[in-house]
Amino acid sequence: MDRKIDDQNFSEEYYISLGKSLQKLKKFAEATNAFRQAIEIAPQCHWAYIFLGDTLARQGEMLEAIEIYQVASQKQIAKTHPHVSLSQQQKLSSSAPSFLIIGQAKCGTTSLYTYLTQHPQILPAIRKEINFWNRDSTFNRGLNWYLAHFPSIASGKKLITGEATTTYLDSYKTAQRLLQFFPHMKLIILLRNPVERVLSHYYMNCRYRWESSSLEEAIFSELEMLSQQPTIDLHSQVYATNGFYITRSKYVESIKQWMELFPKEQFLILQSEDFFSDPAATVDQVFQFLELEPYQLQKYPHMKKGDYPPISQSMHQFLSDYFRPFNQQLEEYLDRKFNWDC
Repeated sequence: MDRKIDDQNFSEEYYISLGKSLQKLKKFAEATNAFRQAIEIAPQCHWAYIFLGDTLARQGEMLEAIEIYQVASQKQIAKTHPHVSLSQQQKLSSSAPSFLIIGQAKCGTTSLYTYLTQHPQILPAIRKEINFWNRDSTFNRGLNWYLAHFPSIASGKKLITGEATTTYLDSYKTAQRLLQFFPHMKLIILLRNPVERVLSHYYMNCRYRWESSSLEEAIFSELEMLSQQPTIDLHSQVYATNGFYITRSKYVESIKQWMELFPKEQFLILQSEDFFSDPAATVDQVFQFLELEPYQLQKYPHMKKGDYPPISQSMHQFLSDYFRPFNQQLEEYLDRKFNWDC
């Protein structure tokens, strides 16, 4: 039964946690009440507004969800970019993103996006990964729903915004959809030694208990699937329990598809190893690509850094040998060296 939660003795964290639990149970009306209670307790907590907007959207209340997302953005920008006057944010339609980080997962995208949005001219989306262009369920909510995730920027202001959804690179449908609406979008890609990416991805899934197979079982199971179905539609399967560790590490195939639609000058392809060793230089390269003034951060902490145990030499060699021809194809296609085979 729908009811307002009246207990005032709990914190906003309690009500947010309660609301998320109710969401999972599809008790959306009660989840909505919980998130509203969190907002009443902590009106500056932008995450409470985001979760409330999500719940409203799942109930089909799209107009109200959009309004709530825009309030969430105002609250967030007040914290991250206080030099941007809140009066600029009011009664303005949401702004379109100027850039997307489209991949790849486990290559440093969270760190890169965190660093970029510390630039005084780059305002963050209300969440790093919106997953709009690649998922039918969110794409069908409409462009206004997507744009509501970005701050409203007054015309004439030298401010930009963007997002970073790492599964975009894997989806040709994403590229096709994006081209229809934003053909001049600037696209940023981070690429890591595919062997290291596979390991990082696998052990992350293990930490979250999304993966129960051994590394060898997961790898050879995927290879067996690829032998029977060489072309996999990751757009429809990427959220399944299979991690697609191998498939998502054969970068050349996805990059070719994107570059069939968008000109190469709209891409900035970065090597993760360079980013990890000298983040300041890589971030400055991105600022130049985005045509922004240089900006030096005080520090560059590695976000989502995960440690994992060493693998056997034989398994490492197997993966290196497997990826070698795909790495060579990538180097030839992009006319640059990555030196992952050293």
